[in-house]
Amino acid sequence: MPDWLVNILSQFPIVVVVGLVAWFAYKEVRARHAGEVERLEAGHQAQVRTLEAALDRLLEAKDKEIARLSKQHRADMQKLTRKVDDLIERLDGRGGGT
Repeated sequence: MPDWLVNILSQFPIVVVVGLVAWFAYKEVRARHAGEVERLEAGHQAQVRTLEAALDRLLEAKDKEIARLSKQHRADMQKLTRKVDDLIERLDGRGGGT
């Protein structure tokens, strides 16, 4: 047998052991990684739900504020319209029949 073949065959058991250790290590790392990904995805989903709830509350508060300001604006416009009408009547009263 050639020397190079003897060297390869004498190292074969070590190569097999190293290969098996690498394969088992890869499986373990892959399993841990999958667990970590699942944990992170669950945390992400929880954060998304929390943020969506906060967004809904903010949108509701915004809508209430818009409704309040619209109502206030209408009331202010009615007051101003009455004041303008009152001023027009006063001016008409003063100018007297031109």
